[in-house]
Parts: sequence; structure tokens; C-alpha cells
Amino acid sequence: MLLYVDVSASRRSTDDSAAMRSIVADLRARDRLVVIPAGRPLGDLRPVIDTLLPGTLIDSWVQSAGLEAGRNAALTTKRRALIEARVRRAIQGAVTREGRPAESRLLDAVWHAGDVARSTAADHGGVRSAPRIEALLLSDGREESAIVNVAHAVPGPAVTRALVKRLQEQGCDLNTPGLRVRVLGVRHARDTQALTRWWITMLTDLGAHVRAGDVVTVPLTNLL
Repeated sequence: MLLYVDVSASRRSTDDSAAMRSIVADLRARDRLVVIPAGRPLGDLRPVIDTLLPGTLIDSWVQSAGLEAGRNAALTTKRRALIEARVRRAIQGAVTREGRPAESRLLDAVWHAGDVARSTAADHGGVRSAPRIEALLLSDGREESAIVNVAHAVPGPAVTRALVKRLQEQGCDLNTPGLRVRVLGVRHARDTQALTRWWITMLTDLGAHVRAGDVVTVPLTNLL
């Protein structure tokens, strides 16, 4: 799981508690969790957490025997609470050290997710059965950067097409086996529905297979 947490100034008062609990609740033993503070340029997107979640000794034995049950073993309530607390501390630590960025640069995070998916598939010999990757962008969706500014107005179709072409020329491709990109908590000062539609269009045109609920305003339900 790639969890990008938007730390831009527009989300200063946003409470991610419900979303964070729901995300952590769906983690399983042997999942790899990578947490990245988003809202920064591509070269500055560095993980604050990159860990393989441990299970019990039984989980490890079952998985080593080649049985899927070992990978799907649910984490204990205590383990989930520890992970949630660790994620919060890591994100807060990054904000304290580096400050909140003036711009969101959310599309850089989306580009990064596609790049991780492609490189991971390559590490496995480029086989079609690439590992499943859930890329979750916990954000209000208000992209504000040198790439595009939707903080005040959602771009029209012509601007969106030009933006997609520009990103594709830079190598952004979300059509990778096993990759699912989602934007959770989308909010706009005047028109949330328009911003939600814009993200769906963007992700689709960049090759993502967007499903219902992949771009949502209030991530309070079972996410994965």
C-alpha cells in the first residue's frame, strides 16, 4: 500500500482520523506499507515509513508453505493501533521538520505511484502477474502547482487534455497491472462535484481503471 498524505496548507484543519482508522483496519500481515507526505515536487517525495507488516509466527509459517491464508491474516487490534500511531507520528514529524508546502503538487504523487508500479513489475521480470498495489492519496484534491491550479476553478476539457498529454510525455502511465489509484477526501470551496469529476477524468485518461468509490469526498467506509 502506497499511502500519500497531503500535507499542504489547505488541509491544516482536516481530520484524517476516520480515514486513517479505516485504511489501517484493512491492512493484512505481510503487506508492505509505504507512507509518503505528498504536496511536494516529484524529487522530494520520500517515504517516512516503508515497512513489511509482521504477522504471527503461524502467519509466517503458513505463508512460507505457499498458502494464501498467511498473507491474508488480519492484524490484531493492538497492532493496528500501533501502526496508526506510527503513521501519525511520522507524518507530523515530516511537517515539523520541513514545514507545510505552499503548493500541493498532487499530480506528482500520482506520477510517483505509476512509476513505483512500473518499477515493481520490472523487478519481477515484467510478468503480467505484477503485485497488487493500492495507491491512496488522502487529500482534499485541490491541486495547486506549476502543473495545474484547481484550488479556485476546475479546468475545462481543453486544459485537462493538454495536461494529460503533458504528463504522458513525462512518462506518467497508470495502466499497470495490479495498480489502483484512489483519491480520498476530495473537497472544493465551491463545487466538489466538479472537482471529483475532474479527478475521475484525469485518472482515466492517464490509464487508470477507475471504479466507483475511487474518488470520494468522505472516506469513512471500508476502503479496500
